[in-house]
Amino acid sequence: RLPAHMAPRSLLVLDALPLTRHGKLDVRALPDPAGGTPPQPSTTDRTSTGDRQSAPAETEPAGRSDGITATEQRVLNHWRQLLGAAEVGPNDDFFDQGGHSLLATRLAGRLTAEFGLNVPVQQLFAHPTPAGLAAAIDALRAEAAGPGPESCFVCMGGGDARPPVFFIHPISGTVGCYSDLAQLLPDHLLVAVESPELRSGRVPPRSIPELAARYVAALRKEWPTGPHRLGGWSLGAAVSYEMAQQLAGAGVPVERLVMVEPAIPEPGIQEISEAYAVGRLAADVAATLGTWSQPPDVAELAALSHAERLHRLQRWLVDSGALRTEIPIADLASRLAVFQGNHDALRTYRPQPTEVAVSLACAEINRESNELWRRLAGRMIDITTFPGNHYMILRKPVVTAVARWLRDRLADTDGEA
Repeated sequence: RLPAHMAPRSLLVLDALPLTRHGKLDVRALPDPAGGTPPQPSTTDRTSTGDRQSAPAETEPAGRSDGITATEQRVLNHWRQLLGAAEVGPNDDFFDQGGHSLLATRLAGRLTAEFGLNVPVQQLFAHPTPAGLAAAIDALRAEAAGPGPESCFVCMGGGDARPPVFFIHPISGTVGCYSDLAQLLPDHLLVAVESPELRSGRVPPRSIPELAARYVAALRKEWPTGPHRLGGWSLGAAVSYEMAQQLAGAGVPVERLVMVEPAIPEPGIQEISEAYAVGRLAADVAATLGTWSQPPDVAELAALSHAERLHRLQRWLVDSGALRTEIPIADLASRLAVFQGNHDALRTYRPQPTEVAVSLACAEINRESNELWRRLAGRMIDITTFPGNHYMILRKPVVTAVARWLRDRLADTDGEA
């Protein structure tokens, strides 16, 4: 008895098989066994009359670009390469398009490498369309990520002779900005907390207390007793402040809170448009990497579609010199969602006074803007200024002085001279 995916749905006798000009079987020229007419070309539009009639009607989930989810697009890219058919759409059956078990095994291997998790070939047999397989992969990714952010801890380097210090991601959700700082802490392990939505593709929480609560839960699961040392740069400083508040409120000691150029909550600021967010994200990525370029014009971006904005951002990051190679569109879509979510979280944050000891490092030009944190921490805060600006503070040569300052603050916590 054959498995379902190997059993023919119908039989049709032909006088001869159609061939391509290269002498290979022309699958798309084969007649439809059910109706005896050639099949209509595939399309990426789910509402097209060329969709398979057996495919169930579906409602497009949020986050689509031109009817295709980010995961579907990545699946389709490999699907089309292996089948040699650029017209394959999200509802087309792999085996109907000329796929077989050997190609299925190759596709499973490619998708495993693409998504960084095991995609068994059985998933392709169970979900033989790009849309179905993409949904199954999203489910696998969500399962791998788990219900909380435990997997977002990233050991950035440094030594392990002292308790770790945890640095929370900035507005981008990424933690590469801490790499130089970590290498300058030979006696302290810097563990960064990265936004899990960068990998899961889910919508991030849009409030600082929610972000802090899930990171506190993950922290207490991995390091339950404390005492804890927290910190962060920019938005990460604000999240670490709220984490310290929640830990202290739960009776968990916080030895040190380190805020580097903390972002300032801006009450009354309206929610930003996607076009504005794309421009801000472009500038943030470039500045974090040390490239000072004029970002794409917001008015120009506003006239584009969602997909066009992502492609414009993709090209700009390379053309501006910020990156050498293009970031996949799917990854840019996740980064944009995280950026917008974190912006909204900061916009609505209302921090409360603290009794936790705070050490704050700020750029000289931004010293006066930290009056909010000075007022909230009162006698519990010490502020040190450094040359440069918001982005230069974590880049050489300024970061060398910041690392020395951080080592001194952590040494004070350790009771060392």
